Amino acid sequence: MAKTITEKLAIYIADNRLSVTQVARDTAISEDKLQVGAKESLNATEFLELCSYLNVKPEELKKW
Repeated sequence: MAKTITEKLAIYIADNRLSVTQVARDTAISEDKLQVGAKESLNATEFLELCSYLNVKPEELKKW
């Protein structure tokens, strides 16, 4: 099964050993959405905010 964008970004955060708590504080995105296995998906605004914060181009996520 293909990974969702939310899953891909959560894996990126985990793989890069970033603090979910710190990312959540800096972006105002719920920690629940930033963890691998999240039940709730990022909305478009959160997705773009997180991409900007992580310095990841949104279009690159298709390749992951």
